[in-house]
Amino acid sequence: MQLFESFLVRRNICGIEQTGLNLFFKNLFEFCQSSPSVETIVEIIKTRYGTIQLPDDEFVAKNIRNHNAFNAACLEHVLIEYNNHLSNIEDIESYETREHIYPQTPNSDEWNFSDEDGAKILNTLPNILPVTKKHNSSLSNAPFSKKVESYEEHSMYAMTRAFAKKYKKWDVDKFNERAEEITEWFLDRFPNYFDK
Repeated sequence: MQLFESFLVRRNICGIEQTGLNLFFKNLFEFCQSSPSVETIVEIIKTRYGTIQLPDDEFVAKNIRNHNAFNAACLEHVLIEYNNHLSNIEDIESYETREHIYPQTPNSDEWNFSDEDGAKILNTLPNILPVTKKHNSSLSNAPFSKKVESYEEHSMYAMTRAFAKKYKKWDVDKFNERAEEITEWFLDRFPNYFDK
């Protein structure tokens, strides 16, 4: 199950279309001759399904920084897993909504991004945090200083509070730093079974 979880999450976070996999899963058990194992499944996928894209670590790392993950089907799962990884208290099973750190409509000089850089990072995984609906509507397009203070004082999510404690400014360098942190965690949590 971990193999399939990693396989699907890695593809989805990179924006790889999942259509066509229904036949793949339908026939896979048959190809395993009713004895599936990680090694058997990996070998079958590599030899029989050459057209199925298997994103390697480099491809995943690039897409974590660049791909629009805001509406990815796996986003909630990834944010919950990262939150629970950072949490010292009870794990969450869901969250209400998600928030852009750098907002969709920045209206303050406090944002240290050019319009081009802001547009590039807007919907990427490192620029997204879980929040409650009430918290999200109260922040909207607020300046970063107000957002980060509110994240630290009012968020019920460990991931959001941890961000606020660590990042007292948000610019391209800090975005890249957070992208590296998330990528390191992601590649460990969702390993590449096809490159072993």
